[in-house]
Amino acid sequence: MGWFSKKERKPPHPNLRELNGLRWCITAWRRAAIEHWFHDGVASREELTEKLSALNWYNHVWDGADEFTDFVLKIPVGEMDPSLLLGAHWRGETASAIAWALGLVDVIPPPSQRSDPATMESFFPTDDRPSAIGQMALRDRALIAAELAAWKQNLVVAAANRDRAGPTDEAAAFEFSRAYERTRGLAWVLSDLADIEDTPMD
Repeated sequence: MGWFSKKERKPPHPNLRELNGLRWCITAWRRAAIEHWFHDGVASREELTEKLSALNWYNHVWDGADEFTDFVLKIPVGEMDPSLLLGAHWRGETASAIAWALGLVDVIPPPSQRSDPATMESFFPTDDRPSAIGQMALRDRALIAAELAAWKQNLVVAAANRDRAGPTDEAAAFEFSRAYERTRGLAWVLSDLADIEDTPMD
């Protein structure tokens, strides 16, 4: 990570707000991954604490993030509340919608399919320059609005399926969460809100 110094500023970009939103979501999702690794016994608390420190440093170099992401980054490994862990985890799906709006992916996966973690990681690699920045160009707002309308319908269907299936149906719950986060991501892009968490979903 030697290429990255505090003196080096984020490159100017006409869609800096959306660029930042994408980074925030990916950073929160990375924080959730660290917590999952701890609970799954993938690595020791000490090793994961080092990863968390590196993620905090990366976030600091980029001048921080939204309130939610900055907050979860401050939580020590192994001490994340389950509701916050879920919120951070599902930000990866919010990221997929913002990435689509920025023209970085051709399609948003259907609710039955998770977003590709490797693709999300590639947008902001922690050990190299984020080459995707030069490729970003916000799609036409009318096209984003049409996609949002389609995802609102996906969300209605996913919510009905979840309610019909009941709380033990994990697949239905996952499809609802994906539809919710992707809908929220698109709605945030079309808004003038600073924080993704403030996006109204009614």
